[in-house]
Amino acid sequence: MAEHPRLITFGISHFCEKARWALDWHRIDYQEECWVPGLHVLSSRLAGARSSALPLLLSSREPVQGSGAILDWASRHGNGPELNHPDAAGIEERADNGIGIHLRHYVYSICLPRSPESVRPALYLNLGHAKALAGRATWPLVRRLMIKGFRITPETPERAKARFETELDWLDDLLSDGRPFLAGARFTRADLAVASLLSPLTRPAQMAVYRKLELPAELELAFGNWMQRPSAKWAAGLYRTHRRESRAR
Repeated sequence: MAEHPRLITFGISHFCEKARWALDWHRIDYQEECWVPGLHVLSSRLAGARSSALPLLLSSREPVQGSGAILDWASRHGNGPELNHPDAAGIEERADNGIGIHLRHYVYSICLPRSPESVRPALYLNLGHAKALAGRATWPLVRRLMIKGFRITPETPERAKARFETELDWLDDLLSDGRPFLAGARFTRADLAVASLLSPLTRPAQMAVYRKLELPAELELAFGNWMQRPSAKWAAGLYRTHRRESRAR
Protein backbone atom coordinates (compact mmCIF):
# COMPACT_ATOMS: atom_id res chain seq x y z
CA MET A 1 0.00 0.00 0.00
CA ALA A 2 1.36 3.37 -1.00
CA GLU A 3 -0.27 5.08 1.98
CA HIS A 4 -1.46 4.05 5.40
CA PRO A 5 -5.13 3.04 5.30
CA ARG A 6 -7.69 5.40 6.77
CA LEU A 7 -10.06 4.07 9.40
CA ILE A 8 -13.30 6.03 9.27
CA THR A 9 -15.15 6.03 12.57
CA PHE A 10 -17.59 7.59 14.96
CA GLY A 11 -15.67 8.20 18.17
CA ILE A 12 -18.44 6.78 20.34
CA SER A 13 -18.97 3.57 18.36
CA HIS A 14 -18.06 0.25 19.97
CA PHE A 15 -18.14 -1.39 16.53
CA CYS A 16 -15.47 1.12 15.46
CA GLU A 17 -13.48 0.20 18.56
CA LYS A 18 -13.63 -3.44 17.46
CA ALA A 19 -12.06 -2.48 14.11
CA ARG A 20 -9.51 -0.21 15.80
CA TRP A 21 -8.45 -3.00 18.18
CA ALA A 22 -8.09 -5.41 15.24
CA LEU A 23 -5.76 -3.03 13.40
CA ASP A 24 -3.74 -2.30 16.52
CA TRP A 25 -3.49 -6.02 17.34
CA HIS A 26 -2.15 -6.80 13.89
CA ARG A 27 0.31 -3.87 14.09
CA ILE A 28 -1.07 -2.07 11.08
CA ASP A 29 -0.26 1.61 10.75
CA TYR A 30 -3.40 3.59 9.93
CA GLN A 31 -4.88 7.02 10.20
CA GLU A 32 -8.17 7.38 12.05
CA GLU A 33 -10.64 9.91 10.76
CA CYS A 34 -13.98 10.72 12.37
CA TRP A 35 -16.86 11.69 10.12
CA VAL A 36 -19.89 13.82 10.91
CA PRO A 37 -22.97 11.72 11.68
CA GLY A 38 -25.60 12.28 9.02
CA LEU A 39 -23.21 13.91 6.60
CA HIS A 40 -21.25 10.64 6.56
CA VAL A 41 -23.91 9.16 4.28
CA LEU A 42 -22.74 11.22 1.32
CA SER A 43 -19.08 10.78 2.25
CA SER A 44 -19.49 7.00 2.30
CA ARG A 45 -21.10 7.03 -1.12
CA LEU A 46 -18.31 9.15 -2.55
CA ALA A 47 -15.75 6.75 -1.07
CA GLY A 48 -17.33 3.82 -2.91
CA ALA A 49 -18.82 2.08 0.12
CA ARG A 50 -21.87 -0.14 -0.27
CA SER A 51 -23.73 1.65 2.54
CA SER A 52 -23.22 4.38 5.12
CA ALA A 53 -22.34 1.95 7.93
CA LEU A 54 -19.14 2.61 9.88
CA PRO A 55 -16.41 1.55 10.52
CA LEU A 56 -15.00 1.88 7.03
CA LEU A 57 -11.41 1.19 6.01
CA LEU A 58 -10.13 3.07 3.00
CA SER A 59 -6.93 1.86 1.38
CA SER A 60 -5.42 1.94 -2.08
CA ARG A 61 -7.83 -0.81 -3.10
CA GLU A 62 -11.58 -1.14 -2.59
CA PRO A 63 -13.20 -0.02 0.70
CA VAL A 64 -13.50 -2.53 3.52
CA GLN A 65 -16.73 -2.03 5.44
CA GLY A 66 -17.82 -3.38 8.79
CA SER A 67 -15.86 -4.44 11.86
CA GLY A 68 -15.81 -8.13 10.95
CA ALA A 69 -14.57 -7.49 7.42
CA ILE A 70 -11.90 -5.12 8.73
CA LEU A 71 -10.80 -7.80 11.19
CA ASP A 72 -10.51 -10.25 8.26
CA TRP A 73 -8.51 -7.69 6.30
CA ALA A 74 -6.19 -7.02 9.23
CA SER A 75 -5.49 -10.72 9.70
CA ARG A 76 -4.39 -10.96 6.05
CA HIS A 77 -2.25 -7.83 5.99
CA GLY A 78 -0.87 -7.54 9.52
CA ASN A 79 1.79 -9.19 11.66
CA GLY A 80 0.06 -9.76 14.98
CA PRO A 81 -0.64 -13.13 16.62
CA GLU A 82 -3.35 -15.14 14.91
CA LEU A 83 -6.90 -14.35 16.04
CA ASN A 84 -8.90 -16.82 13.95
CA HIS A 85 -10.27 -20.02 15.49
CA PRO A 86 -12.88 -22.51 14.22
CA ASP A 87 -15.15 -21.87 17.21
CA ALA A 88 -14.85 -18.07 17.15
CA ALA A 89 -17.12 -17.20 14.20
CA GLY A 90 -20.42 -18.11 15.83
CA ILE A 91 -19.56 -16.27 19.03
CA GLU A 92 -18.48 -13.17 17.13
CA GLU A 93 -21.67 -13.21 15.07
CA ARG A 94 -23.84 -13.41 18.17
CA ALA A 95 -21.83 -10.62 19.80
CA ASP A 96 -22.33 -8.38 16.77
CA ASN A 97 -26.03 -9.05 16.38
CA GLY A 98 -26.84 -9.33 20.08
CA ILE A 99 -24.52 -7.59 22.51
CA GLY A 100 -23.46 -4.80 20.16
CA ILE A 101 -26.86 -3.94 18.76
CA HIS A 102 -28.94 -4.25 21.93
CA LEU A 103 -26.52 -2.27 24.11
CA ARG A 104 -26.39 0.52 21.53
CA HIS A 105 -30.18 0.48 21.19
CA TYR A 106 -30.67 0.70 24.95
CA VAL A 107 -28.29 3.64 25.37
CA TYR A 108 -29.70 5.61 22.46
CA SER A 109 -33.31 4.86 23.40
CA ILE A 110 -32.77 6.69 26.69
CA CYS A 111 -30.29 9.40 25.69
CA LEU A 112 -31.65 10.60 22.35
CA PRO A 113 -35.24 11.39 23.45
CA ARG A 114 -34.51 12.47 27.03
CA SER A 115 -30.89 13.56 27.34
CA PRO A 116 -29.40 14.21 23.90
CA GLU A 117 -26.58 16.38 25.24
CA SER A 118 -25.21 13.36 27.12
CA VAL A 119 -24.15 11.70 23.86
CA ARG A 120 -23.79 14.55 21.36
CA PRO A 121 -20.18 15.46 22.31
CA ALA A 122 -19.09 11.84 21.92
CA LEU A 123 -20.86 11.47 18.58
CA TYR A 124 -18.91 14.48 17.30
CA LEU A 125 -15.59 13.49 18.83
CA ASN A 126 -12.29 14.43 17.18
CA LEU A 127 -13.73 16.48 14.33
CA GLY A 128 -11.86 19.36 12.80
CA HIS A 129 -13.23 22.88 13.15
CA ALA A 130 -15.22 22.87 9.90
CA LYS A 131 -16.70 19.44 10.57
CA ALA A 132 -17.59 20.41 14.12
CA LEU A 133 -19.48 23.46 12.85
CA ALA A 134 -21.35 21.28 10.37
CA GLY A 135 -22.13 18.81 13.13
CA ARG A 136 -23.60 21.46 15.42
CA ALA A 137 -25.73 22.84 12.60
CA THR A 138 -27.15 19.45 11.63
CA TRP A 139 -27.50 17.92 15.11
CA PRO A 140 -31.25 18.66 15.61
CA LEU A 141 -32.07 16.93 12.33
CA VAL A 142 -29.61 14.08 12.92
CA ARG A 143 -31.11 13.44 16.36
CA ARG A 144 -34.61 13.17 14.90
CA LEU A 145 -33.41 10.88 12.13
CA MET A 146 -31.60 8.64 14.63
CA ILE A 147 -34.72 8.33 16.77
CA LYS A 148 -36.68 7.39 13.66
CA GLY A 149 -33.98 5.07 12.31
CA PHE A 150 -33.64 3.18 15.58
CA ARG A 151 -37.45 3.08 15.88
CA ILE A 152 -37.32 4.48 19.39
CA THR A 153 -40.63 4.64 21.21
CA PRO A 154 -41.45 4.93 24.94
CA GLU A 155 -41.44 1.11 25.09
CA THR A 156 -38.00 0.71 23.51
CA PRO A 157 -35.75 1.08 26.60
CA GLU A 158 -37.27 -1.82 28.53
CA ARG A 159 -37.35 -4.03 25.45
CA ALA A 160 -33.73 -3.30 24.54
CA LYS A 161 -32.65 -3.71 28.15
CA ALA A 162 -34.28 -7.14 28.39
CA ARG A 163 -32.66 -8.27 25.15
CA PHE A 164 -29.24 -7.11 26.28
CA GLU A 165 -29.63 -8.90 29.60
CA THR A 166 -30.44 -12.08 27.68
CA GLU A 167 -27.06 -11.72 25.96
CA LEU A 168 -25.32 -11.21 29.30
CA ASP A 169 -27.03 -14.37 30.59
CA TRP A 170 -25.68 -16.27 27.58
CA LEU A 171 -22.17 -14.91 28.12
CA ASP A 172 -22.24 -15.57 31.88
CA ASP A 173 -23.25 -19.15 31.14
CA LEU A 174 -20.48 -19.56 28.57
CA LEU A 175 -17.91 -18.37 31.11
CA SER A 176 -19.33 -20.37 34.01
CA ASP A 177 -16.85 -23.23 33.48
CA GLY A 178 -13.98 -20.89 34.31
CA ARG A 179 -12.54 -20.60 30.83
CA PRO A 180 -10.24 -17.60 30.32
CA PHE A 181 -11.14 -17.31 26.62
CA LEU A 182 -14.33 -17.93 24.70
CA ALA A 183 -12.94 -20.14 21.93
CA GLY A 184 -10.04 -22.45 22.64
CA ALA A 185 -7.05 -21.87 24.88
CA ARG A 186 -5.91 -18.50 23.52
CA PHE A 187 -7.18 -15.00 22.81
CA THR A 188 -9.17 -14.97 19.56
CA ARG A 189 -11.40 -12.67 17.55
CA ALA A 190 -14.34 -13.90 19.64
CA ASP A 191 -12.79 -12.38 22.76
CA LEU A 192 -11.84 -9.19 20.92
CA ALA A 193 -15.36 -8.82 19.56
CA VAL A 194 -17.18 -9.38 22.83
CA ALA A 195 -14.84 -7.22 24.91
CA SER A 196 -14.92 -4.31 22.47
CA LEU A 197 -18.70 -4.43 22.11
CA LEU A 198 -19.05 -4.36 25.89
CA SER A 199 -16.68 -1.40 26.20
CA PRO A 200 -19.47 1.22 26.61
CA LEU A 201 -20.44 -0.73 29.73
CA THR A 202 -16.98 -1.54 31.11
CA ARG A 203 -15.54 1.87 30.16
CA PRO A 204 -11.88 0.78 30.04
CA ALA A 205 -9.02 3.27 30.31
CA GLN A 206 -8.29 2.79 26.61
CA MET A 207 -11.71 4.21 25.72
CA ALA A 208 -11.61 7.61 27.36
CA VAL A 209 -14.70 8.71 25.44
CA TYR A 210 -16.91 6.48 27.59
CA ARG A 211 -15.40 7.69 30.83
CA LYS A 212 -16.22 11.28 29.91
CA LEU A 213 -19.92 10.64 29.24
CA GLU A 214 -22.40 12.00 31.75
CA LEU A 215 -25.13 9.44 31.41
CA PRO A 216 -28.69 9.69 32.77
CA ALA A 217 -29.21 8.15 36.20
CA GLU A 218 -31.26 5.29 34.75
CA LEU A 219 -28.34 4.21 32.58
CA GLU A 220 -25.79 4.59 35.35
CA LEU A 221 -27.91 2.41 37.62
CA ALA A 222 -28.24 -0.31 34.99
CA PHE A 223 -24.53 -0.14 34.14
CA GLY A 224 -23.61 -0.40 37.82
CA ASN A 225 -25.71 -3.53 38.22
CA TRP A 226 -24.36 -5.11 35.03
CA MET A 227 -20.76 -4.45 36.05
CA GLN A 228 -21.26 -6.99 38.86
CA ARG A 229 -21.80 -9.68 36.22
CA PRO A 230 -19.01 -12.23 35.56
CA SER A 231 -19.15 -11.36 31.85
CA ALA A 232 -18.56 -7.65 32.44
CA LYS A 233 -15.68 -8.29 34.83
CA TRP A 234 -14.16 -10.73 32.34
CA ALA A 235 -14.42 -8.19 29.50
CA ALA A 236 -12.83 -5.48 31.63
CA GLY A 237 -9.99 -7.87 32.43
CA LEU A 238 -9.33 -8.52 28.75
CA TYR A 239 -8.77 -4.82 28.20
CA ARG A 240 -6.19 -4.79 30.98
CA THR A 241 -4.31 -7.81 29.64
CA HIS A 242 -4.77 -7.68 25.86
CA ARG A 243 -5.48 -4.06 24.86
CA ARG A 244 -2.18 -2.42 25.66
CA GLU A 245 -2.05 -0.27 22.53
CA SER A 246 -4.90 1.96 21.48
CA ARG A 247 -5.37 5.05 19.38
CA ALA A 248 -8.79 5.79 20.86
CA ARG A 249 -9.10 9.27 22.35
